[in-house]
Amino acid sequence: MVQIPDNVAFTDLQSEIPKFVHKWLKAEGNETSETTSFWNELLTLLNAHAHIAGVSFLDQARVPFAPHHVKRLDSYLPLTQVLIEQKSKGIALDKPQLQSDGAVLTPLQQALRYRSKFDQPVRFIVLCNFQKLWLYNLSLNPTHPELITPKIVRVDDSLVDEFYGLRFLIDPALGKLPDPFVTQTTALSMYAVDQISKVCTLMAPLYQEQKDAQVQLNKFCMRLVFCWYANKSGLFTDAKTGINHFQAFLEGIPPKCGHWALYHLFQVLDTPSDERFKSENPDLLALPYVDGGLFYEASKDLIPFLSDEVWKLILAELYFDWDKIDPAIFGSLYESTLSNDLRRSAGMHYTSVENIHKLIDPLFLDELKAEFAACKAIKAAKKRKAQLLAFQDKLSKLTFLDPACGSGNFLTETYLSLRRLENQVIRELNANQGFFDLNDLNPVKVKIDQFYGLELNGFAVAVAKTALWIAQCQMMDATSAIFDHQIERLPLTQNDWIKEGNALTTPWTEVVPAEKLSYIIGNPPFSGARQMDAATKQDLKTALGPKWSPKNGDLDLVCGWFKKAHDLMAQAPHVKSALVATNSICQGTAVANLWAPLQQGGTEIIFAHRSFLWKSEAAQQAAVYCVIVGMVNLACPNKCAKRIFTEQGELSAAHINAYLLDAPDVFIGERSQPLCPVPKGSMGNQPIDDGNYLFTPQEKAEFLKREPQAAPYFQRWFGSEELLQGKERYCLYLGTCPDAKIAAMPEAQKRVDAVRHFRSQSKRPSTARDAAEPAKFCHTNIPKTPFLVIPEVSSGRRDYIPIALMQPQDGLCSNLLNIFPDATLVHFSILSSAVHMTWVRMFAGRLKMDYRYSIKLVYNCFPWPQNLSSKQEQALSAAAQAILDARAANPNATLAQLYDPETMPAALKQAHEVNDRLVMQAYGFALSLSPVQVLSALVTLYQKLSTANKSDKKH
Repeated sequence: MVQIPDNVAFTDLQSEIPKFVHKWLKAEGNETSETTSFWNELLTLLNAHAHIAGVSFLDQARVPFAPHHVKRLDSYLPLTQVLIEQKSKGIALDKPQLQSDGAVLTPLQQALRYRSKFDQPVRFIVLCNFQKLWLYNLSLNPTHPELITPKIVRVDDSLVDEFYGLRFLIDPALGKLPDPFVTQTTALSMYAVDQISKVCTLMAPLYQEQKDAQVQLNKFCMRLVFCWYANKSGLFTDAKTGINHFQAFLEGIPPKCGHWALYHLFQVLDTPSDERFKSENPDLLALPYVDGGLFYEASKDLIPFLSDEVWKLILAELYFDWDKIDPAIFGSLYESTLSNDLRRSAGMHYTSVENIHKLIDPLFLDELKAEFAACKAIKAAKKRKAQLLAFQDKLSKLTFLDPACGSGNFLTETYLSLRRLENQVIRELNANQGFFDLNDLNPVKVKIDQFYGLELNGFAVAVAKTALWIAQCQMMDATSAIFDHQIERLPLTQNDWIKEGNALTTPWTEVVPAEKLSYIIGNPPFSGARQMDAATKQDLKTALGPKWSPKNGDLDLVCGWFKKAHDLMAQAPHVKSALVATNSICQGTAVANLWAPLQQGGTEIIFAHRSFLWKSEAAQQAAVYCVIVGMVNLACPNKCAKRIFTEQGELSAAHINAYLLDAPDVFIGERSQPLCPVPKGSMGNQPIDDGNYLFTPQEKAEFLKREPQAAPYFQRWFGSEELLQGKERYCLYLGTCPDAKIAAMPEAQKRVDAVRHFRSQSKRPSTARDAAEPAKFCHTNIPKTPFLVIPEVSSGRRDYIPIALMQPQDGLCSNLLNIFPDATLVHFSILSSAVHMTWVRMFAGRLKMDYRYSIKLVYNCFPWPQNLSSKQEQALSAAAQAILDARAANPNATLAQLYDPETMPAALKQAHEVNDRLVMQAYGFALSLSPVQVLSALVTLYQKLSTANKSDKKH
């Protein structure tokens, strides 16, 4: 876990960092002459405040690119394995530049090329132009680092806040964290969770004898967390005397009385001041009444005898900066102390603050910030005041529901965001005398009772409530600082609006009335159709309703939340929704199964984040790609401009369809025939032979020693592993061998008899019938002309699926391969292109992150380029042959090795790039189109061709 530096470690940065910023904002920023001084100054400044032993500064290593071609890295930090690619001031960090060898590369591509030739490990890449630092944590996506979204740090006034997050440059321990670029607040939150987890671990055995032991332990820990926070934030300190009565009380208690002291303390905090015994301990009498339900009926909750170790830990935490933790992060991390098994079974994934803002910003926060800016811009003071007050009233009337709230991090961060915005309003109003009545001691209107939640796990509900209470106290402090008056933070507000319950079976209007609700937000649990137990599947069916298609078995659990949000918006069209989901809901068959009914029922998509790698604050991050989808009902009175967010940036959209493309609505389902006049595909041979007809080279040799007459009936056998990994296997194919010849080969006859017996025992009727002809395959597919082969399953790390062009004499293909007879080099070219791969990534199924290539859904629906000229066909054929030639130039390499993105030969990569450009031109696509734009154009073409096909059938 993170080691927190001394509290004084970063206190003088307020003066030091601005000096650094001021110098480098004025500097020329020349890559050649100033790189070393810039980085040495930054690293020295970091080390002066972090005191990391053994810091090693810049190493300008030499990298061999060729036998007589050596380049020098800009900078490398060996201790932390950081590769730095430095550019001069003004050079864009996302734009390609011409290199000395003629290549055109972005700074990231340039750094990755250095890494591939470098003999030292690289954990991070930092791009810098003296104005910004782009930080890449390569562990987020080691196979496709170009897809990683960098953290951007600016060399300006904001560097003071971001400076702590640069400690990964000098501290190797931070490289082991899920997010090495942690802010000081995040680091403190992580440390806080580590400490409370220790308490939980030590206390758990002590609670075992109590009834509802886990519930009791949860209550104890959450009460302790709040007390630690209240103690450090001054809630338990007498404003007049400065005495911290909470600390004074506990420090005077011997360890053997610790359990009694806490038991009694919790009861006092649950009792209004005027109802306490007057003869009570003076320190306890001086403590404020907390309320809010946190200590409700504490007298009924027994606390076991505490060990010296536990008591020492409890007292030590009185001095930790609990007031500086981020309640949203803390809640998420604290919930992650649940067992991994419980997290998996519930499908829970923990959301980082960054990801929360990917949802709440486009849903409502961007619009609110723009409205506030418009209010501030009003020049007439009286009108500006009226508009600001009206805007504040609007903030106080917004209500939010998270129907899978977990630890409440969506609700907490949304509350914090609204309160920060309200504080800006208060600051604007307070800047002009007379805007606030001095007798009005609390100008705050945004309350935590605007935030509703529903959660299945009772412990998570308790965490959510506590996180909101801490957030409320923190924001009250921030408001008090604006006009130099302390707002009372206690007693806490009751927050019974976060409920425990099953969101799929509980009507959401029981939590908050539809007419009162403004927004539905959240990160529902992810669980695939094949992972759900019977009870969960029934919950999903309940949420989908009786009129839903019976294909709901193909839907992820999260689809139930989308359906319930759809239903509520239909009932109350003013409500807007945005939910996180796995990207599978916008791919493959799920699109037609989920989105067609929703859109027919009046739901439309207003914004979307296309697939991005999930990033969590939890120590064990969710290895999953997600989407965020914002929705409204067609009758919504206040729709906003449509936006699509991608790894490359934000796009404006005229219409967002269910594939999250700026394209017309289209639902691509399975087709039995290709959309275009191209070769038909089918699966390869399926022996269903219990392995009797398949041989390794050694097994084949041994068999032929005993049965030499069988030699003509052996053929090479290709499944996915044999095709891609080069594994050698053979098949004894007797399907065309007369029965008399088989009978004359005793060893072959034994195999045939074994297959007959195996099939006859099958419970599958078709297999049992095939026992009558045991020498034949259950499914036979042996082309007599050249054919293409596409593996059914292929690694998702590859830029291209390795497609083979085979001859009949090459061997037999298994059912794990899709084969396409009569295919030409033109077909090979187009199927081997980046255009086709764009289609595959959207519509292919997934086996984990690997592609599952479906003939009916991917190939048959693929829109091929239309009306190719003979010149274009010749060019495509030549490009396809160049790919095959580049493969043949590496005869000892397997297809898996050739198409590994880390080891792909340069000539093969170049051949594919040439082919990609030609295929783009064949479609009439501009070479500048992004993959998203290509996909959008393909979907539009699909719609056009499928409409034309329907029209032709009518005639």
